[in-house]
Amino acid sequence: MQHLTVTYGAEEAAKSPAIEEYTVSEILRIIKENRWESGVDLVECRRINLVFNERELGGIESDIAAAKRAKVSGIENVEFLTADQVEKEYGVKYPGYRQPGNNLWPLKLATKLFQRAQDPAPSRDSTTSFSGAASPTMDLSLHTHTTVTGVRPSLIDDRAYEVDTTKGIIRADYVVHATNGYVSHLLPQFTEPENAVVPVRGQVIGTRACVPRGELWTDNFVGNEGFEYWFSRPCPSSERPLIVLGGGRESAPWEFNVTDDSFLDETVGKTLRGFLPNVYPKSFTRDSEPEFEWTGIMASVST
Repeated sequence: MQHLTVTYGAEEAAKSPAIEEYTVSEILRIIKENRWESGVDLVECRRINLVFNERELGGIESDIAAAKRAKVSGIENVEFLTADQVEKEYGVKYPGYRQPGNNLWPLKLATKLFQRAQDPAPSRDSTTSFSGAASPTMDLSLHTHTTVTGVRPSLIDDRAYEVDTTKGIIRADYVVHATNGYVSHLLPQFTEPENAVVPVRGQVIGTRACVPRGELWTDNFVGNEGFEYWFSRPCPSSERPLIVLGGGRESAPWEFNVTDDSFLDETVGKTLRGFLPNVYPKSFTRDSEPEFEWTGIMASVST
């Protein structure tokens, strides 16, 4: 918060969390109005940021104070936790802060939204209509395995753009670039230093706890200055939960400007395998191998 305030001013800095809060509230509204909670694996919980060192703790306290002065939306829901409080509730002795949070399966939500948008009438299991539903004149199509190779102004008809793909040309009035870390492939201006969108490779594991869910936490976590993040997949309280843990880039180092997600980095994998046993030695064993491991490309900007 302090960095954004210094760079852009308090008014502009406050817009970022406001947009995030609005986006979350709208996603939850759509899910609940359409009764998709179980279909998208929605878990309404909290997010806890564990603080592993004094330097980070001082920065967080200053950020929270700055957000309160700026009257940032939602800051009243942020709760500071002492190390004793965290140990009592979560079994680890680190200070931190807690705020509302949610968890869901993004692909399942995207699929639900696509299916809903194709249907011009309200779904039979919906209590209200969804404003994103297609009109009778809308033709909504999904083209898989179709690479876009170029976007240019149209010169031959009344459409604004021509989109070159491996399956032909699409003509459109509007083109939305939702390509994350790959955006500069079609928009080279985002390779310039002042506008750079930098691809960053991330790595994730799915590993099983050695205790049942009833003896573990159900909230979401961030730690190590935000470099690691983890949450528990839903399961009965008597079963050992699968924990999804991402991060480890600080040992790679960082993996900026990496767009190849076809391989696993052994150093990052080693860091991830040791993280949860280090933080929760009673709940995770060092000799347990992940059940899943994968990579993906994220995007980073200077702000």
